[in-house]
Amino acid sequence: MMKRSYFFEKLLWKSLIFFIFLYVVCFGFRAFFILYLGVWGGAIGESSGEYLQTFINGARYDGQIVGALAVVYFVLALFLGTSRIGEGIRKLFVSLVIFVLCFVNIANIGFYQIYGDVFNTNLLGLVFDDRMAIFETALSGQYHLGVKIFACIVISIALMWILRAFFSLVDFVYCTNELISSRMRQKKENHLWKNLALFCVFVFGALFAINGHFGLQGISLGKEIKPVENVFLRKATSGALRDLHLVYRAYSKISHSSFDDYVEESPIVATQKYFNLPSAPENTESSHSYNLLELLQKTSSNTSDVQINHIFYIVAESMSEWHFDKKFDELNLTSELKKLVEQKGAYKADVFLQGAGNTIGSLDSQISGLLHTEIPLSLMVGRMEEFKSAPAVIFRDLGFKTHFYYGGSGTWQKLDSYITAQGFDDILYSTHIIQNAKNRDYAQPYENSWGAYDHLLFLFVRDRILLNNEPKTFNMIMTTSNHPPYDVPLQSFGAPMEEIEAFLKAHPEITQKSTTKQILGHIWYQDKMIAKFVEEMSARFPNSIFVITGDHYDREYPFAGANVRINNSVPLIIYAPKLNPVLISGVGSHIDITPTLVELTAPNGYKYVSFGAPLLSNKMMVYEDKNEALGLNVVATDRFIYDGYKVEYFGDGLQRAKDTQRAQELFSDLQRAKALSWWILKNGYKIEQN
Repeated sequence: MMKRSYFFEKLLWKSLIFFIFLYVVCFGFRAFFILYLGVWGGAIGESSGEYLQTFINGARYDGQIVGALAVVYFVLALFLGTSRIGEGIRKLFVSLVIFVLCFVNIANIGFYQIYGDVFNTNLLGLVFDDRMAIFETALSGQYHLGVKIFACIVISIALMWILRAFFSLVDFVYCTNELISSRMRQKKENHLWKNLALFCVFVFGALFAINGHFGLQGISLGKEIKPVENVFLRKATSGALRDLHLVYRAYSKISHSSFDDYVEESPIVATQKYFNLPSAPENTESSHSYNLLELLQKTSSNTSDVQINHIFYIVAESMSEWHFDKKFDELNLTSELKKLVEQKGAYKADVFLQGAGNTIGSLDSQISGLLHTEIPLSLMVGRMEEFKSAPAVIFRDLGFKTHFYYGGSGTWQKLDSYITAQGFDDILYSTHIIQNAKNRDYAQPYENSWGAYDHLLFLFVRDRILLNNEPKTFNMIMTTSNHPPYDVPLQSFGAPMEEIEAFLKAHPEITQKSTTKQILGHIWYQDKMIAKFVEEMSARFPNSIFVITGDHYDREYPFAGANVRINNSVPLIIYAPKLNPVLISGVGSHIDITPTLVELTAPNGYKYVSFGAPLLSNKMMVYEDKNEALGLNVVATDRFIYDGYKVEYFGDGLQRAKDTQRAQELFSDLQRAKALSWWILKNGYKIEQN
């Protein structure tokens, strides 16, 4: 009986120690994450006074996991008892928990170095993406995979040893020698009260931790906690395990998604509000049905008599707006595209938002004409019809041959099937590009793990256009080279690597100099290859339109303090040598590219479907003062950008009285547009009252 009493009391102490120990471990990993990536890596930006609130909020998030694990340990040990097998299972459970904590937190650091964010749906690339290419990229050395694996093992072993030392100390104190046994018998009543007090401390401590507050009823911490304003600290708050859980929820959402995942309105109400339609009295719904094909219909007002024969829609891997920053002009980083923008018939958007945070998400959106819903459209081939908003569908209807060129593998993310299911006549990819290079004896090397190098891709497009001599073509081109492992032979193209080294030495605040050197070199290479292609093809085919944009922000801004605009902006350049288009709006996003091309190309009165709006026109019209854009998880005007938390002004933008209200309304419209995109994907274009 006494031995059983000791066991229960020791178990309570060990459970409390395990509970507190896990809190300390989570605190330590969060502190290291902030110091390593935020302070030393410069991601935190200007000095923030929100550290304390970050750790308090983080502890509340951690408590939900820590409390649950401590309870599981207590219950498991209580039922297994004092047997050797039970002791072994307890040790295995503790070791597994510690290893998973170490692995997930260290992996989260690596994920942030790659994606500039904590675990998010980009992690699903391990499920849907080219795993071999990802593995080869990880082994390239840029992300120090070996060091992280070694650190994970060493830290796990060290933490296990420390925790077992605490457990051994408890066993030592409660060693069943005669003296202690005698004392405990004399104070049996006090002993029972002590056990009861320990039990209450543990149970209520774990309960409050799991519930997220000092109360017996659980709350939603996502709604309860007031987030800090600093973007980096906000990302560091929730912790790696919770972020991983949200990724799992996102994966489940892909399989079991619903309209409610995007907006807390019925489809009828969301449609009425998004399109500014007459609505029923508040708290009621009309019996109307709506056809989204009609509501999304646009009409071309093209008055030009210039016939466009070829469209080259270039989606450049990781091309970001910061590449065009003046502080990099001494490196001529994007000098050729800047020269292109100065030519007649050229335009560059003032503010342009990415439509997704990764390549396949961006392609999904741009190829379908729908907003990004985090559902991988390319993997749903066979379960969906052609989208009426798809650019290839529209331009095929306008008499263009539609081709998709991709530097990588055609089977990546089932891209070949998805492309041809959305209006493209064919897809040409690395196999064709490399064979063309061999046939024409172009200089090696030809490719890396992600695909053919950009210069060979553009040579292939040129060669094929010249060979086929088709009268009208719509060509979408996706590059791959500006991507880890950053192994293009830059010296053979005259990249200014010495100047880049000097630039980095002049900026000691840039910490990752070796990696940044390669990144800047590849940005330089990308600029020169695209500009060379545009120059040559515009000379041969002046009745063409060239579109240049990035698939997503590259997450590689070398200076500290990347703001919301930097983190969400890609460039948009449109060049039409034979046109002199009129500016409608200087603010847009990926969803606006197709309507802009249709407005410049299609005959007057042509009707088409789009969520976006044209940014340019051949018809003289009043400049659109509305100037707003819907991006991935942000909205913008010509003065500010809003991410759902804070209105951030840029340039000469001045604050106005109703900016916050307008930003929130735009953000609500973004959610409605995503919801309606989901509806089209799942149910088609007709919305009826349930």
